[in-house]
Amino acid sequence: IYQGGETIQLIKIKDCFLTFEWEGEWSAHSSRWTKDTKKQVNLDNIDIEIFFMSINDFRKYFDGVICCEVNPYRVHKTIRVKTNQDKAVVAYRVNVKKSCELAFTVSQQDSRCIENARNYQMSYVRMLLGEVSGNNQVNYYKGEFMNERNVDISGLLKPGQYLLLVEIDWLQRYCREYVLGVYGDVVPDIQQVENIDIDLVYRSIFKDFAIHHAENKSITEYSLSLIHISEPTRQ
Repeated sequence: IYQGGETIQLIKIKDCFLTFEWEGEWSAHSSRWTKDTKKQVNLDNIDIEIFFMSINDFRKYFDGVICCEVNPYRVHKTIRVKTNQDKAVVAYRVNVKKSCELAFTVSQQDSRCIENARNYQMSYVRMLLGEVSGNNQVNYYKGEFMNERNVDISGLLKPGQYLLLVEIDWLQRYCREYVLGVYGDVVPDIQQVENIDIDLVYRSIFKDFAIHHAENKSITEYSLSLIHISEPTRQ
C-alpha cells in the first residue's frame, strides 16, 4: 500500500480456522489504517478470516512458507465442518453447470495451533469424488487418502452432478474440525447431503472402479488402501 509517499509491504493472510486474532500493527483495529489505506485493500468488505501483517512481522512470527499456485481469475469457497465421532463421513453434492477446473482440499489443524497437545498426530483423510449417472449410480472420478495437513483432489469436471465423500479417522481428541476448500474457475453449488446411504455410495463407486479402472495398478493399490486400512490407535 501507499501512505504518505511511502510504500508499505503488507501480507494478506487467511486463517480458515479462526484460531486467533492478530492484534499487532495493521490488524483489523490498528490505528495505522486510514480511510485511504482501507480503500486500497478494500478492508471494509473482506472476510472475517482475512487479516494483514507487515512483512517484518510476518518474518518474525512465521518460520516457513509453502508456495501455492494462485490464479487471479479463479475463485474459492470454504466450509468449516465440526464432527464428534472417531470416524466421520460427510457427503457433499456438487452441481457443476459448465466444464471447469476444480480443486477440493481438506485442511486440518496442526499441533502449533493447539495448546498443550501431547502426541498430536495428523488424522487420516479419505476423499472420493464420484459422478452421478443417469440411473442414479455414482461413478468413480478421483480419490485420495493420506494423513497430511492438507489433502486435495483436482481435475477438469464436465457439467453434471457429483458426490464428494470426506471421511476422517481422527487420531486425536483435541480438535475434530476441518475446513473443506473449493478452488477453481467458478465456485460450484456445493451442499452437505443429509440422510444419504454412505455404504451404498461407496459400493457404487467401487463397482464402477472395478469395472473401468482395475487395470491401473496405482489406482488399484489406492483402492485397496481405502478398503483394508487397519484401525489406528487414537490419542
